[in-house]
Amino acid sequence: MSPRSTPPAADPSPTWKRAAPLACLLASCALAWRGALAGGFHYDDRSAILDNRAIKDLAAFLAGPFWQRLLADGRPLTDLTFALDYRLAGLSGPRFHLTSLVLHLAAVALAWALARRALRAASGEDAPWLAAFCAALFGLHPVQAESVSYLAQRSEVLASALALAVVLLLLRAEEARRPAGRLAAAALALACFALAMAAKPVAITAPLAFLLFRACLGGPDAGPRPWRLRLALAAPLLALGALFAFAQLRAVGPASGRSDAGFAIPGLSPGTYLLSQARAVVGYLRLLLLPVGQTLEHDLAPARGLDPATAGCGALLLALLVLAGAAALRLRGRPGPAAAAARLAAFGTLWFFLLLAPTSTVLPLADVMMEHRVYLASLGLVLAAGAAGLTLLSRPGGVPRPLVACAGLALLAAAAGATSARNRVWRSDEALWREAVAAAPSRARPHMNLGFALQQAGRLEEAAAEYARTLALPPEPNASRPEVLRNLSATLIQLGRLQEASTVLQEAAALSPLDADLENNLGILELELGRLPSAATHASRALALEPDHGGAHNTLGEVRFAEGRLEEGLREFEAAVSVDPDVPARVYNLALARERLGRPGACDAWRRFLSLAPAEAAATRRHLAELSCPAR
Repeated sequence: MSPRSTPPAADPSPTWKRAAPLACLLASCALAWRGALAGGFHYDDRSAILDNRAIKDLAAFLAGPFWQRLLADGRPLTDLTFALDYRLAGLSGPRFHLTSLVLHLAAVALAWALARRALRAASGEDAPWLAAFCAALFGLHPVQAESVSYLAQRSEVLASALALAVVLLLLRAEEARRPAGRLAAAALALACFALAMAAKPVAITAPLAFLLFRACLGGPDAGPRPWRLRLALAAPLLALGALFAFAQLRAVGPASGRSDAGFAIPGLSPGTYLLSQARAVVGYLRLLLLPVGQTLEHDLAPARGLDPATAGCGALLLALLVLAGAAALRLRGRPGPAAAAARLAAFGTLWFFLLLAPTSTVLPLADVMMEHRVYLASLGLVLAAGAAGLTLLSRPGGVPRPLVACAGLALLAAAAGATSARNRVWRSDEALWREAVAAAPSRARPHMNLGFALQQAGRLEEAAAEYARTLALPPEPNASRPEVLRNLSATLIQLGRLQEASTVLQEAAALSPLDADLENNLGILELELGRLPSAATHASRALALEPDHGGAHNTLGEVRFAEGRLEEGLREFEAAVSVDPDVPARVYNLALARERLGRPGACDAWRRFLSLAPAEAAATRRHLAELSCPAR
């Protein structure tokens, strides 16, 4: 057995001293990320959480086809965490962000365990504080903000934590002395892998990461026999991963019609996407080394050929892969601290490329570059930094340990400060999209979403101007002209500029005649103009296109109330709230209708409105007192 693979002797230190590195690690990460708790809901959070009816009925969710949703390109485990958050606290931003932060801390703790194992396998020595430095750099890096502070990307954090658990469990299964212990660890690894895939399919590389660990850093034994065991342990996970991959590829096939992912995205073939990823991956490397210029919208267009920039980035990445692979092969089993550090650096580099492979090779994604994709892959470069620390600490007569420690702490403090500053941007939808507009001024999506943020904030004139700017830019799949026109029309109606809204809606309806939202907006416009029969017609058309359209139920309810058909109006308001119980205007209409008709449940509806509309709290409490509603 080589010195680097000798198990360390039992640590005689007190329990508190052995736990100190992990405790300091988690405390520092929790402190740096506390600002994320003040964040709100952004962009895809609307479809993933705010408008996601499935998560608002936990019993129905648990009774649903969990694995069918997974095989149909779903993320049921992530949705389950959203459903639990909603059940406990409704649409409370701090509650959702707290869960995401706890999951990130769990991933950091598992990263510490893996870093400790990697350092031990490379050098033969236990280095808990150096492992804590590596895990802290992983956990504190500001590039992780898009995964931790963006609730829709909780899937990335949850899948990554489970993937790390898979690797650790497979390592434990291989080293188990008893068959029962080996079987238990392998079974747990398989279960964690299935759950990781149910969080987000990017975890598909977890069993390959285990094999990479052993290929680069070795194991307790040499020769072919251990590799037969390793392959046997990884085989069930690889088979399950192949099944999931097949199902996912079918869900995003050429006939899927999807514009966000897969093989139906216009102008984005697998080859084009692969070329584009050369620049994207170099962009990730730059952000990890120097986190300047972070944004939700990187202005990186798909490559249209092997231009000089793409070729240069591809050559750089290929050189890194070749160097890392050669180092892993040539230095395997070689003694000495320099060889140990080189093996660790090679493993970290190959880990980075392996963990990025699901999103950065040939499966096209509409967004060529998104920072959350580098979440777990970044741990590889962090381990490469740990290799540098290992070299400095093991070199006799080299840099003093206190100086190395001070440099490491300074680096972590800088990362924590940058993360805190990044979280301040994520607190505000407007700040987030203004930053994106500055980073990609020629892209339609950031302009459209900035307009929406301004509209939600009640700054309607500014929102209308931003939508107008969006319309002057080339349309995109996530910012199509009908979608922008629909948002603009709603803003113009709120402003009372009804003639302009009518013109905008006519153009939008001509472009997208089967859009239920547009039909509902036409109904709202007709209602504002006092043309009740026409308003009812448009709302009914919207419901014919989408029977569970809560907005159309609400519009039709307002029409019926205006016509004096109060019972019908009440039924429509009840239907609107049953579709989504978290829209304040609909709950207000329901409360008012129940009150006027003397129906039971008026007090409950007013209390619900109070919880959804804090700006109206004083007036709502006075009204509850006037109705003599009992306090709860």
